Amino acid sequence: MFLAKATILPFGEKFENRIHYQENSHAQQAADDAQAAADQANTVLGQIGDDGVITVQEHSELREIWDMMDSQYLQAITDAGKYSSVTAVNTAKEAMTSSRNTLSDFVAAVLAMTTTYTITKAFTDAWYDFFTKLEALRAAITQAAKDATQAAQDAANSALGAAASANSVLADMASDNVITPQEKLTLKKLWDEIRAEKTQVSADYTASHAPVAWRL
Repeated sequence: MFLAKATILPFGEKFENRIHYQENSHAQQAADDAQAAADQANTVLGQIGDDGVITVQEHSELREIWDMMDSQYLQAITDAGKYSSVTAVNTAKEAMTSSRNTLSDFVAAVLAMTTTYTITKAFTDAWYDFFTKLEALRAAITQAAKDATQAAQDAANSALGAAASANSVLADMASDNVITPQEKLTLKKLWDEIRAEKTQVSADYTASHAPVAWRL
């Protein structure tokens, strides 16, 4: 196996404690895609590095794996942009970018070599850190999607409650077929509350249905 000689944890280790949130299919699908890519990368890296070296002839395979995982990075960064107001997402995004840049430097250096590269622990550590940071970012995005969906549901429930209250008040006003001056003030207040709820629900709908870039 590729990392047996480096004596560190395996490449592409299964993402653990992933948040499985069915209400946001895009976030879950993206997390599944990242896992599948990590599994594939683990397999190929294990094959090309099972002898502890990367030859010039194996550069094309390394480049292919790097391009695939860098695509996963770019997609995760794009998806994270939808939740730019969430601290956990921003923190994970910054850590992911730092890890990606470190690994990019390692891969570029290996690909530029004209001789066989002997795999080092620093090189394998850089890959492992990349996978770990990608896991963390995807988990943060999925959680943010879950929280946003819950906030929208809470707003909808609030709107339903306001509607029920308005219906009760209006029924009471109409019970004697007249609207008194005092009831006019109550009606005005009720109308303002309904308009406020409508504005909030519209805003929540727009935010929850904002277009999200899909996989390239």
